[in-house]
Amino acid sequence: MNYSLKKTYFPGLTGLRFIAAFVVLISHLEEMKKLFGYDNWRDVPGVRYMGATAVNFFFVLSGFLITYLLLQEKSTTGTVSLMDFYSKRMTRIWPLYYFLLLLGLVIIPQISWMDIPHVSTEVSARNVFFFLTIFPNAVFALYGFTPYLVQTWSIGVEEQFYAVWPLLFLRTSKPIRNISIFFVVYLFIYVIASIALPKLPPGNLNSAIMVFKLTRIDSMAVGGLGAWLVFSNKQRILTLLLHPLVQIVTGIAILLLMVSTIAFPLSHSVFSVLFLVCILNVALKPESALTKLLEGNVLNYLGKISYGIYMYHFLVIGFVLHLLRGSFLINPLGIVENLVLYVLSTALVILVSALSYHAFELKVMRWQPRVAAGLRKIKAKLSFQKARQLA
Repeated sequence: MNYSLKKTYFPGLTGLRFIAAFVVLISHLEEMKKLFGYDNWRDVPGVRYMGATAVNFFFVLSGFLITYLLLQEKSTTGTVSLMDFYSKRMTRIWPLYYFLLLLGLVIIPQISWMDIPHVSTEVSARNVFFFLTIFPNAVFALYGFTPYLVQTWSIGVEEQFYAVWPLLFLRTSKPIRNISIFFVVYLFIYVIASIALPKLPPGNLNSAIMVFKLTRIDSMAVGGLGAWLVFSNKQRILTLLLHPLVQIVTGIAILLLMVSTIAFPLSHSVFSVLFLVCILNVALKPESALTKLLEGNVLNYLGKISYGIYMYHFLVIGFVLHLLRGSFLINPLGIVENLVLYVLSTALVILVSALSYHAFELKVMRWQPRVAAGLRKIKAKLSFQKARQLA
């Protein structure tokens, strides 16, 4: 069977985006319930790390899709247009990211009603700098929880990946070689850093290692390797990964790791491989019942607005908890209270995300050709100035 596709749309993956975003919402809702002093399932095995695990799934999915696009462009044109690549990422990610920073750093701290109990609203100038330069993962790694902005750490991870990844496709006829070398070197540094970190005193090196460990480029690289398998039509490997028995073992392994309390190095890399198997079994089986379900109109649409769901959900959860606090929500929380909390939070975040997508995000995405043209002009000007200096 020929698994390689001439198109860049894989069925079911957009729906999977929503599922992952919804899992993050569940995890953070339970975390917020704990912060607000309500009964919660935050520390129940399988719940505590489900949000981080779902984000790891996002990383693998992003690596898979982005790498497939780059491989296809490289095969068609012989190169990769960095200006087109970067402008697409900028117009899709930056507007909502910086809008959320405006809300989380400037507006919300002025509204005392939205304060999270026992969590400081003060943000240092150093943290603001990291946020503005798209290094929110540095804030998360070094300074912990920032009200309503903690979810942005993964946006920093993805943006740093996007900055580096297309460079591996330039001036080479075999991008997989660069990808493989990059992956192995990254894992080697990660292992060394993990061993060294507990032995280092507090300082700049210690901080740098903590930030490095939260880059998670290995997870995206796993997705990239999966994209290469599909693009290169590695039938033997893909047939094995799509075998029903492998699917069952993968599902059981994910469940066991989710509920396990045993921590081990590179656990996110193990999850990444398991998630890649799941992604391939959805993307390459368009006739399966699961893929058809994920490709349905509702889940497909929710997947399209999943970026907004991911970015806005903390604000919406905080708003709903404050709205119901002290009147409807009184410990111990029963089934009705939890049901209302979940339904209202989910419905409201979907509404906000849909409005944002159609009124804001789509309009900015249409600027992509102009942004790409602007980047080309800047590049040409810099090249001209460099040539004059060398003359």
